[in-house]
Amino acid sequence: MLIYTLRRLNLFLITLVILTLVAYNIMLLAPHSNWHQFDYWIGWIYYIRQLLDGDLGLAANGSPVVETLAHVAPATLELCFAALFISLIVGVPLGTLAGIRSQGPADKVISSFALVVFSIPTFWLAILFIMVFSLDLQWFPVSGRYNLLYEIPHISGFALVDLWLSDLPLQGKAATDIVRHLVLPTLTLAVVPTTEIIKMVRDSMAYVMRQNYIKAAATKGLSKTVAKDYVSVQGGVLVIGGFVLLINIISDVLGAFMNPLVRKKWYALK
Repeated sequence: MLIYTLRRLNLFLITLVILTLVAYNIMLLAPHSNWHQFDYWIGWIYYIRQLLDGDLGLAANGSPVVETLAHVAPATLELCFAALFISLIVGVPLGTLAGIRSQGPADKVISSFALVVFSIPTFWLAILFIMVFSLDLQWFPVSGRYNLLYEIPHISGFALVDLWLSDLPLQGKAATDIVRHLVLPTLTLAVVPTTEIIKMVRDSMAYVMRQNYIKAAATKGLSKTVAKDYVSVQGGVLVIGGFVLLINIISDVLGAFMNPLVRKKWYALK
């Protein structure tokens, strides 16, 4: 375990060093950069020291890059969380239906739809959404996070959270405006993850439906539309799932400690 951990840390450090070299060369692309006054490797060492001090330099407008990133990062996370939520609530039911109806009309339609949507370039889809839903139908805004008439203070960086923490009037209308600004970019960003979730859930469900215990239950007359004891199902999912996870973790750790072959295979895979 110690050797494995050290190997992972070494890989992380090497990758990080290469990343700093890439970033340093980007800094040298500017013709009037202050880094041109140093020798290449000496300048890179100074650049590393600057990074260790938490200084990423100044943006074109003169503001520190760290402050800019801290300001925009919550907006990115807000969009990612919203896209992930949409992907899950759309992808899981469609993938489940396709897996249950494997090789049937529903499976073919859902799988074909996922393949076609996955093939659409995201940037083109974003432009199409703007042209149709923003410019033509005028249902959603073209850009921005919310209307500038709502002066929402920057507290956490998450627009809805900041609105909830503030005492601004018309919070309901402001929240609606924030959601309207989120719709188009969220749908655009959720396209690819949704198709991947559909395929993953569909394959898993189709595999389960081919198992013998499912066939045995069907031969005994158990229907897919009855016997809906959800309380028992959720209890079984929690207990069995937690037990399987615990056993997997214990077996992996004990196997890595006690069996050299397992350690060798583990290291090779990781």
